[in-house]
Amino acid sequence: GKKLGLDGEGSDTQLKIVQVAMQVTDLRNTFVNMSYPHLKVSRTKEEFDANVEKYLDSGLQIHYQKFEEWLDLYKTKFFCGDSVTSPDFHVFEMIDEHELLFKFVGKKTILKKFPKLANFYDEFKKLPELEEYFESDLYKLPCNAKIAHFF
Repeated sequence: GKKLGLDGEGSDTQLKIVQVAMQVTDLRNTFVNMSYPHLKVSRTKEEFDANVEKYLDSGLQIHYQKFEEWLDLYKTKFFCGDSVTSPDFHVFEMIDEHELLFKFVGKKTILKKFPKLANFYDEFKKLPELEEYFESDLYKLPCNAKIAHFF
């Protein structure tokens, strides 16, 4: 983030960046562990189907609730202030991949239950600096390798 000016200003903001980055890493690790068979959480398609059902119904909601409460506590447009910082990209990516996962398994998204997080997701996707990317073929690439149960 530092090279691109996405590391915020001041030590308070930089501490927030680390906190959000660690929380989204927890979410990512849970997602990856469930998606890849070699990690032995979902070794088969049947295990993945059972695990993803439980995860989308409860585990994911715990992560989303933490993000929702964070946004409510700090009352900022983005996670570490009113301008974009590096963890905003990762949070957006994880929400975006989970939206794809909901579609993949034929379930309705839970994002609407978390209005501040949903607003963050919508506003991030509208950033003019990212418009070209979201309209490109790069945005449509698979989010996981083909060995994953979900890609």
